[in-house]
Amino acid sequence: MKIAEQSACGKSILLGEHAVVYGQPAIAIPMEDIRAMAWIEENNQRGIEVDALDLNEKIIVENENRHQFSIVINELMQRSDRKKINFTVKLTSKIPQSVGMGSSAATSAAVCRCVAEYFGIELTAKEESEIVFRAEKIVHGTPSGIDNNVIVYEKPILFVKEEEPKILELEKDLYIVIGESGVESSTMKMVKNIRELVNTNPDEFEKKFDTIGKLVKKAEQNIENGNIGEIGILMNKNQEILREMELSHPELDTIIEIARKAGALGAKLTGKGGGGNVVAISDSPKTQKMIANAIEGAGYGVCKTKVGAKL
Repeated sequence: MKIAEQSACGKSILLGEHAVVYGQPAIAIPMEDIRAMAWIEENNQRGIEVDALDLNEKIIVENENRHQFSIVINELMQRSDRKKINFTVKLTSKIPQSVGMGSSAATSAAVCRCVAEYFGIELTAKEESEIVFRAEKIVHGTPSGIDNNVIVYEKPILFVKEEEPKILELEKDLYIVIGESGVESSTMKMVKNIRELVNTNPDEFEKKFDTIGKLVKKAEQNIENGNIGEIGILMNKNQEILREMELSHPELDTIIEIARKAGALGAKLTGKGGGGNVVAISDSPKTQKMIANAIEGAGYGVCKTKVGAKL
């Protein structure tokens, strides 16, 4: 029997990936329709377990202190006055892994919310985000913090490292299509590769990151003004810089071209690059469907969502 049940969404970065690690702003959006689910069942005196069904992985928390879920649960246990605890957290997710959609942060957030409910702990969004961020360090090494924030707040955000996220209020609905290349890549590896390039050519990359930061700030203004066409232009410019940084991939380039020809106002890689996904935007459900059909017709996976305007 399910005792507690919670979920958390995936995410996509519209502009600013990688530059955000070096202090520049980035814009991320929640993928509300693509979620990780966690629920708790009592077990028979086996302590605390996490059973990640999609991963075919089961951990015993007391034996895995450096696992992302152990980090989350142990922190919540410290806030609880319950002494004898035996339960199993079961976890499943529709968020693809290793493609820049925030799978690790979303699964940690779902577990955090579920266990907090079980313990009767009320967390603020900031507290939850901080717990998930500590779990993200186990998975990614030096994450920027953007994933845990957009997933926990579940709203579009402007994010700058070590600052509070700014919630963005959209003036118009934004229709999103994610094109899945099927090529996996490691966030830790891609961030490390960029760091090595930055160390080799610091002046060149400082200019690139600064340019990306300026694109992000312009996009922030256009999001709040409802100028979706201009957001798309800025996304396309961001993609050109990411390609120059050798972060794209032939499969990503193909999906981007398909999306733009099908009517996308903007399309670029999203997340770490080197594989993973493309994010494309449009201003209507009709065009969104055309983009999704074109990408799917070329043999790639797709998912869709809408980021709603303020009421």
